[in-house]
Amino acid sequence: MAIPTQDAMQSQAYCPSCKALIPQVDVALMPANRYIGTVPGCWWLFGTVQARHMADPALRSLRTLTTNVYMVQHPGVPERQAVQSVAVHLMGIYWEIIQHRPERQVLALMQLAAQREYRWLDPPPTLGPLTIADLASICELAPDHPAQSELPAAEHQALAWRWAETTWQAWEQYHATVADWARNIQA
Repeated sequence: MAIPTQDAMQSQAYCPSCKALIPQVDVALMPANRYIGTVPGCWWLFGTVQARHMADPALRSLRTLTTNVYMVQHPGVPERQAVQSVAVHLMGIYWEIIQHRPERQVLALMQLAAQREYRWLDPPPTLGPLTIADLASICELAPDHPAQSELPAAEHQALAWRWAETTWQAWEQYHATVADWARNIQA
């Protein structure tokens, strides 16, 4: 993953999907994902937060949860790949925060879920009050946050779980649909 320089991140913009204030990153340095509704700076924040989670054994268990949350906050447009992404990632959140399943089991269920077809869920008007930028701000990743802002692992985990819960709540109108899809996978 290309690492934008401090100069390349001096300006900021809002992500059109999650509404986070993010570094404006040159698309040549960090192209956005082609099927989800994100922009280079937001995609870069997600990748660097994920790298932080992989580098810290105390945070590795957040990898799947934060991926699921990020993806449903960036739903894209009603095309097959985005439809599948939103459905499978919402089920992943359901299995983790509602059913309290371990990450390994969630990943196995998500693989099964990805083999089925789903319908488009129109995203809610707001996707939750927390975003990837909130996690990035505690990981020394945002250029305007000093190293001392990094939180201990327990507080970082608590913020990630709050992000998941508030994002899940934003999709409340589809909870029954997602639960039905998830039950069909588990059957």
